[in-house]
Amino acid sequence: QIPHVIGGLFRLQRLDLSHNKLGGPIQTGIGDCSVLQILILSNNSLSGRIPLEMGKLSSLSFLELKYNLVNGTIPSQLNSIETLQYLDVSHNHLSGTISDFLNEAFIGNKGLCSKLSGLPPCRIDTPSSYDSKKKTRNVSIGLVIKVFLPIVVLLVILLIGIIYLFTRNKNDSEQAKEATKSLDIFFVWNFNGKTAFEELVEATEDFDIKYCIGTGSYGSVYKAELASGKIIALKKLHSSEELFFIKSFQNKACVLSNIWHQNIVKLYGFCLHKKCMFMIYECMERGSLLCVLRNDDEAAKRVNAIKNVAHALSCLHHNRTPPIVHRNISSNNVLFRIELEAFVADFGVARLLTPDSSNLTMLAGTYEYLAPGLISYNI
Repeated sequence: QIPHVIGGLFRLQRLDLSHNKLGGPIQTGIGDCSVLQILILSNNSLSGRIPLEMGKLSSLSFLELKYNLVNGTIPSQLNSIETLQYLDVSHNHLSGTISDFLNEAFIGNKGLCSKLSGLPPCRIDTPSSYDSKKKTRNVSIGLVIKVFLPIVVLLVILLIGIIYLFTRNKNDSEQAKEATKSLDIFFVWNFNGKTAFEELVEATEDFDIKYCIGTGSYGSVYKAELASGKIIALKKLHSSEELFFIKSFQNKACVLSNIWHQNIVKLYGFCLHKKCMFMIYECMERGSLLCVLRNDDEAAKRVNAIKNVAHALSCLHHNRTPPIVHRNISSNNVLFRIELEAFVADFGVARLLTPDSSNLTMLAGTYEYLAPGLISYNI
């Protein structure tokens, strides 16, 4: 079962418990995780109803409950979550009427009905005259409660808000501006593509050569300090309309955006435009393995670097579905922090292994680091 203490994780932003054979109900305490953005509970045996408390997750943008035994109706409270962009409750035992989400997220629930295609239509019973009058009275009372009462409450809240704004000290606005500068521009809640792009261009003075810390065949790497104090590495790719070049960029972004591991370089974001393509990474202060080997020959540090790379590759091969093969591990694609912790980078030629089909590919990678069999027999 999902532990009861889950509601005490007030700073939890992402929770993925899929494919764990969990049973029992979904704990109502999840509603106390106020900053939770991503919740994945799919492919388990969870039962019971969807907790109403989930409506309190005001930051939730991704909710996946497919392939469980959840029953009852979909809580209307979920409609009040303005940040919710993705909802998938398919293949459960839910019932009732739906109208506010795409029907693809609800297939496999025999009790659900909708006017959307792919789901059975909802049956409308013709009421008797007495039932009709009774229903009309109930509707009238319900309208008073559901419409006018919230309006009164809203007006009271607005009045309190206006009084608060007018009585607030002027210093509060200045402090708010300073706080805004300190926000991480890559955090989902604060993200604004135009603002992020402008800050990156300003931090590098429109990609001035003095910020360049490396150049390769595909692009140049710039070191930049943002207004928040965060130091990032920005890899700006050479402009190209070649299909292979664009596919390599898209592949790298797709793979890195779905990997979280302590020894894989973090991708903060990317920009794909025909005039400007770049990727934003965590800054690795000590550079590549090639540079470190020239300046540091301590055996213990080298063994630790080998362990770091092995952990990263083990995650790619065994902890991902489908597995990921890097195909270009070399001294240039292993980077280091100041404390000489190794990180795997550059997933431009990485491949996803499909278990039910052939995985034969073209020869890829740095020639000097290819397996002897690949070079000798060109396989």
